[in-house]
Amino acid sequence: MATHNVQDTGFFAAVHQMLERKREESASDRRGTQSRHDFHCMQLIAPVIDGRMPDQSMFRRVQCLDLSQNGFAYLSPEPPTEESLIVALGSVPFTFLSAQVMHHRPIAQGSAIEYLVGCRFTGRLSG
Repeated sequence: MATHNVQDTGFFAAVHQMLERKREESASDRRGTQSRHDFHCMQLIAPVIDGRMPDQSMFRRVQCLDLSQNGFAYLSPEPPTEESLIVALGSVPFTFLSAQVMHHRPIAQGSAIEYLVGCRFTGRLSG
């Protein structure tokens, strides 16, 4: 898979399309003119280990919370173990993006502790 720079026009168009689709589905998910938008849905992520692209079996479902042209946030039952990951956004056919974990912090979810993980997009992948 080739990696394209995040300045790629197609990358921004794909994220913009997902945001517009989500806004149309639920007007209550809007945050006004802020750059991050509520994006409560299940998406797929996989770690990049030792610079190797993950295979299909490594992807797991996570609850995304928000999305912007620069990144996204999701909930995880454990802190991330790798700094780089691949995210499959949208539905089939997925838009595959590379991302870097920027921060994570524990948060209370009822009686359980989950981790809020913030990521920055670093590129778009193509086949």
